[in-house]
Amino acid sequence: VAPREAGEVLAPRLMEFSPALQQRSLEAMLLYPNPNFSNSVKALLDSPDQPPAVFALALRYLWQVKEDHPVEDLKPYLQPQVDVVVRGTAAALMLRWGSRQQRVEAMASLRKMLTHEQEPERVMGCRALADANYMESLGIYIDMLLQDPSLRVRRATLMAIAATQYVRYYPALLKALRYPSTRLAASQALSSLGDEALPMLASLGVDSYKPDSLRYQAWQVVGEIGSLPALEILIDNLMKTWGNSRRQILAVLLKIYQQTGLRRSPLIDDHHAVGDDFNFRQLVRGE
Repeated sequence: VAPREAGEVLAPRLMEFSPALQQRSLEAMLLYPNPNFSNSVKALLDSPDQPPAVFALALRYLWQVKEDHPVEDLKPYLQPQVDVVVRGTAAALMLRWGSRQQRVEAMASLRKMLTHEQEPERVMGCRALADANYMESLGIYIDMLLQDPSLRVRRATLMAIAATQYVRYYPALLKALRYPSTRLAASQALSSLGDEALPMLASLGVDSYKPDSLRYQAWQVVGEIGSLPALEILIDNLMKTWGNSRRQILAVLLKIYQQTGLRRSPLIDDHHAVGDDFNFRQLVRGE
């Protein structure tokens, strides 16, 4: 209801909440971190036996709102005996705010996580890359991670590629749309890129050499992005394509129309966008 003011309600009650509610609260507060709530969050770090997920979120919150980041304080959390969730968070924070030497130490820790034999280590290593928005020197592991036997690792890798805007591997995001196991993660990753993803999605959508199902997935992601340029691409291609492609684009526009009424774009009701003789609502009715 009021995400910017969530901290005012949640912060004073953090210590009263269950661990599950503490985690949900911190996730909401991290959308708009505020230094005024630092003491309430720090109390979670100081309480004994804090669940790793809550501890890691509290740690991230404090480093988001502090003006001076005592990065040295994060080094103890890089030790192998520390829970992987906390370790990955500490490594991500060090990569973002640390000195050159501190980033080297964080990369060494992440390198071990990305190549670890246990799945949770590799998953959290990928998530740390995404959180840190950092791929330098660690991109050499992407090919290996994209072929990892663990589905969770492959999904986390796709999200890391998008979060770090690692352009070299954008084709992997499109390829992942083909497979049901990675389709959702690929869609979310591409959607998070926003308008940057539109040219490659539109190119895939009109590629007659690609399977219809894959092209439809591309148009669906364009619809999920939902910006004005995305709608312009859908409308433009609606009038230029025929057969299955046109039906696919129309289905995406129908879904957007049902959810939002397409109030975001006056193009839909502009007769110049879809022809002088009919508008989008007439297309919806099949006229």
